[in-house]
Amino acid sequence: MLRRVMGLLLAVLAAGPADATQLLREVVQHSTAAADGGEAPEIEVLLGFDVALRSPLESRDGRRFRARLEAIDGESLPWQFAELRFDESGYDVGRVAMEGSSARGFELVVEFPEPMQVVTVPQYASNRLALKYLPRRGQRRATRRAAAGLTGTGGAWAVDLGLDQPLLRLDQVPRSLLLGRVLYAVDADDASAPRNVRIGFFSRPRAESILAEAQGTFPAARLVQVDADEAAYGSRMRINPERVTKLFGAGAVAANAGDAGPAISISTTTEPVAPAPEPAGKLLEWQTEADDSLLQEARDAYLARDFQRAISLYTKAADVPAFRLKALEMLGVTREQTRQFAQAKLAYETALAEYPDDPAARRIRARHQSLVSLDQEPVSLREPTRAPRSVAWHTSASLSQFYRRYSLDIDSHGTTIPIDGLFTDVDLRARRSSSTVSHEARASLGHLQDFTDDAGGDTFRVQTLYWETVAEPLRTGLRVGRQRQRSSGVLGRFDGATAGVRVAPRTTVNALGGYLVDSSFDGPDSERPFWGVNVAIELLDERLELRPFFVQQRFDGMVDREAVGLAGELTGERGNYFAMLDYDLHHEALNHAYVSGNLRLSDALRVYATVDQRRNPYLTTRNALIGQAVQDLSDLEQQLVEERLEDIAADRSAMSTMIRLGMDRSFAAGWALSMDASVADYDATEASANVAALDGHRDVYLTTQLRAENAFGQGNYGAVQLRYFDSDSARSTGLLLNNRLALRERWWLYPRLAVDQRRHLQTDQKELRIKPTLRLDYRHNRHLRLELEAGYEWNSREMPTRDVDTRGTFIRAGYRALF
Repeated sequence: MLRRVMGLLLAVLAAGPADATQLLREVVQHSTAAADGGEAPEIEVLLGFDVALRSPLESRDGRRFRARLEAIDGESLPWQFAELRFDESGYDVGRVAMEGSSARGFELVVEFPEPMQVVTVPQYASNRLALKYLPRRGQRRATRRAAAGLTGTGGAWAVDLGLDQPLLRLDQVPRSLLLGRVLYAVDADDASAPRNVRIGFFSRPRAESILAEAQGTFPAARLVQVDADEAAYGSRMRINPERVTKLFGAGAVAANAGDAGPAISISTTTEPVAPAPEPAGKLLEWQTEADDSLLQEARDAYLARDFQRAISLYTKAADVPAFRLKALEMLGVTREQTRQFAQAKLAYETALAEYPDDPAARRIRARHQSLVSLDQEPVSLREPTRAPRSVAWHTSASLSQFYRRYSLDIDSHGTTIPIDGLFTDVDLRARRSSSTVSHEARASLGHLQDFTDDAGGDTFRVQTLYWETVAEPLRTGLRVGRQRQRSSGVLGRFDGATAGVRVAPRTTVNALGGYLVDSSFDGPDSERPFWGVNVAIELLDERLELRPFFVQQRFDGMVDREAVGLAGELTGERGNYFAMLDYDLHHEALNHAYVSGNLRLSDALRVYATVDQRRNPYLTTRNALIGQAVQDLSDLEQQLVEERLEDIAADRSAMSTMIRLGMDRSFAAGWALSMDASVADYDATEASANVAALDGHRDVYLTTQLRAENAFGQGNYGAVQLRYFDSDSARSTGLLLNNRLALRERWWLYPRLAVDQRRHLQTDQKELRIKPTLRLDYRHNRHLRLELEAGYEWNSREMPTRDVDTRGTFIRAGYRALF
């Protein structure tokens, strides 16, 4: 029995961390470095799972910015790491990385090649972070004066909202205060200094009127006079225009009636302007007309800077004769935004050839000539041209190697070593993207060198190994290899292919098939073929995704599973929600019904809940082999007399119901309190085919955790967790102390202590477990991290004749490297 338990533990340890790609999906460069006086560029970081900001972006040198985040999906995630690098000239940012765990929190790092002034754009989705930035040179004077509370003498006025923290959401400001105005934030060079969030720019009488309105929401608001430097900075670093237009519509933005106008001439329109050569502040003539819904959708995509989608929609609109000229012109404008100059010229040339005498031809001819002149400009040796993203492959790799040893001594009867080996994990990724075709290759591999006495030799693991190609003009994609497809009805990993076709702007049909595998240690299994189809539908401005699916899998030539289902995910302003339903048509039974959600009631309070009803394991015909001596369903079927394989499989799969409720409350100075309660009810299984029944039981878990972030020094973390467990067979209470100490700039110490006391109800025997561990990390640089961890575990259990003591020691040492 002990060897089976240790073998299971070895398999869990060898599995390594979860797939880190769920941390960080993409970084979108909405625009590159702005010309002098123009609006500052913006990047958007798209996170792979829902997180919430715990602290603002902070930086000491203006190059490397850090922010603390936390997982808000209610699930426990181990330590993970993800990184995206941008060495090509098409990006202003150099590197974006994210690491952490649910227990310790996550840290986001954004690095620029030169010192930047950065502000956070208010967001409505918790899994996105948008930043505006400008080089620090030429901006320091305005930010220093504002941070010091100094006023200007230029004659323009602004309303300071009197906040002591950065503005993270636009819903903190009434709509009437935003429309037609400039909302901006100025940060001090010292990260500990207060931020200044202001609305500008006005004459003195108009500013006093707006101040009276603002004080209804922000009692500490005040009137400040700003100089020309701050006014220019605020206009470039405005943080509200795109999202106000998107939420309320371009027509909702009105001028400040009755205002004498700012003393400094600054454009305050919140509508995105058309690209050059149109004059600033002027929209294309046809944008004020009542258009077809297709053009309206294309224009919305353009204003939202979703240029790839806008290109697709304008291309489709160009096939409609009534809108062809308009669509061709905007197709060229949009391709200019994505630096696809050759395609833009072709669109303009097509419009001029077909509509040479149209009044719009003069404007289109000017656009075309500007691109021709661009091609004729000599290459500057001082200012090299920016290359498109599609010029080269971009690769990244990570390597980790850890030696792990676990020794166990039961009641001083001799030491056994169930774990003694070198675990190696490699993750390789190569990407190449362009406006037409993108490719990605991914390989996540593992190897175990086992040093135990009964070692079975080297063990290899293939977690992910695939090639993916997406063709934008054809609106198709293909991924071939070992992969996972969540929310598609497929259970676990498989070796096969997934193909998708976008049949509408927000609807994609996917088909997949191949062979299922139970573990990353297994190879392809030809006895377990499957196929399936699902549809991904995006609604509510991409905040709601629905994915109905059908999947059929076979085992040993028989139908193993044939299920239909629906998965849905909704991202709201204050929360995220997920639901899934899985029903097996072949077995005529519900396999899984799941609903979870988290809701942020305020900046400091978050609550979450989960209702999970499922069969354990999932109901498949192969379950009939559980507890049997044969390995094939055909052999088992020949032994049966009156029973059916489907009935025996249902007897092996019991229904369970779990309800979980939790809350997380943060306080000042980095303190936070979390409480979590869950009840799980497991039904009994039926006895059949010479396999005994298993009794049902109920488990109750209660946890309370108090944690402090930076309360005892910058970078330090401390947490105290109380745990309670109650079931039909045992009851236990536990204490967990988890800390992180920043010894020096690169050294981190993690002391941890776990104490659990359990009482077995049927025998009234008591059991005590004490487990202290100590981990030391050395982060040499962003590419290399060394870890050393050691611990001791003592377990004492009362027995009828004497107490049995178990002692164990373990050590883990290794490194993580990024290339």
